[in-house]
Amino acid sequence: MWFLFVFKSEIVGGKLTITKEAMDVRWFSFKEIKELSKKGLLVGSYILKALEDCKKGKKTPLNSITILED
Repeated sequence: MWFLFVFKSEIVGGKLTITKEAMDVRWFSFKEIKELSKKGLLVGSYILKALEDCKKGKKTPLNSITILED
């Protein structure tokens, strides 16, 4: 079973940094991501779906998530 969490964030400062784990980083506009999706270049369809939901104002407050452990 897989669970995927997508979080909305805002840029408040700093700059993108290239690391050993991420050799290239950059920001994409929603329009650019839609074009990448049309070309089949997104890792998963959930990326575009999450962005579309966010643009529509669909969200779940974090305090509504409960983790139950056995």
